[in-house]
Amino acid sequence: MIADADDARVPVVVGLTGGMGSGKSTVGRMWETWGIPRWDADAAGAALYRNDASLREAIGARWGRRMWLGPSPDQHTDINRKELGAVVFQDPEALQWLNALVHPRVRAMFCDWWALQLQRPSPPPYVLRESAILLESGFAADCDVVILVTAPEPERIARIQQRDGLTVSEIRQRWVHQWPDARKFEHVHAHVQNGPADPLLDQIALLHSRLQGNPT
Repeated sequence: MIADADDARVPVVVGLTGGMGSGKSTVGRMWETWGIPRWDADAAGAALYRNDASLREAIGARWGRRMWLGPSPDQHTDINRKELGAVVFQDPEALQWLNALVHPRVRAMFCDWWALQLQRPSPPPYVLRESAILLESGFAADCDVVILVTAPEPERIARIQQRDGLTVSEIRQRWVHQWPDARKFEHVHAHVQNGPADPLLDQIALLHSRLQGNPT
């Protein structure tokens, strides 16, 4: 944990996780409608690639300028994440190298955001820390509670194809690097089922109530 959750003034850190296509971001955005601050690790990572020139330089040094996006081949203002993903998700050693660079930076970004939440005149009862690899990365250690979002595999595949345009083979290649849901269940405190017919809002409302201290 980043701070002492026994202090009533300190918001509880709720980790929100789920594999690709589970719909965890949809769940997180629904939580935001109740005024709960949400930190999105994927959005933070995208911002990191845009804002950290030293990270882009390191990636370019390893894999070449084809990984850079910018006004010219010699300049870069972003990283081609699709191209980068195509490389690292086929090479465990390359993915480990990239994670060793990115994960500490992403955690530092969360800590900065968390510090801002503590400065609020009236801090919220809890905050959401959303990450697809919250458990795999070890970031769950910073959380007081972890909630897992799941969905049926065919639904997940359809969502990813519509959103990212990946083939089924490419999707499964990425899934290999994420824990299966059965393993995740051993490390979480609550579960949201996000299939087509599941009462999503009811599940979230119940958890929201409990996280505010209402046992019902």
